[in-house]
Amino acid sequence: MADVYEYSKARKNFGRHPQFEDSLTKMVCEQMPDSQIAEAYLLRDPNKISLDNIPMLQQHAVQTDRVETKDRGMAHVVGGWPTEIDPEDEQHI
Repeated sequence: MADVYEYSKARKNFGRHPQFEDSLTKMVCEQMPDSQIAEAYLLRDPNKISLDNIPMLQQHAVQTDRVETKDRGMAHVVGGWPTEIDPEDEQHI
C-alpha cells in the first residue's frame, strides 16, 4: 500500500508568484530608548553559557553482524606486478 496523494488543483490556482522590486527605505516606527527600563538590564559580555548537566541521548542504534578479518601481506619486491608481466620489458610497461 503506497502513501500517495494526488493534487487535483491546477498549477495556476496554487497562488501568485511574488514580484519584488527595489524601493526607498521607509521609517515605519521610531522607538526612543527609555532610561528607566534600561537601568533594569544587565550587560553580559561575552554572552555565552555552558551547561554540563544535559543528558546524553542516542538517536538510533544499528545492530550489525561481526565480520572476521585477517591481515595478509604482499612482498613488493618487483612492485607487485602480476606474474605474466615482466617489469623489465619496456613493451609491458
